[in-house]
Amino acid sequence: MIAYAIIYKNYFKEDMKMASGQIRMTPDTMRERAGEYRTEADNVQSVIDKMDRLLETLLTEWEG
Repeated sequence: MIAYAIIYKNYFKEDMKMASGQIRMTPDTMRERAGEYRTEADNVQSVIDKMDRLLETLLTEWEG
């Protein structure tokens, strides 16, 4: 989750530099984009959680 926060912070920091402080979308579009971003963030977190579980299983099965 920390990596996600760092990526999120850096992405929007760079995005704000390019935007010159102007918002070029409607509030509805912004909410839609935020929802899409949140959904994909949840998907990424699900993959990370699954990989963690697989690693834990592998570590319990590994010998030698």
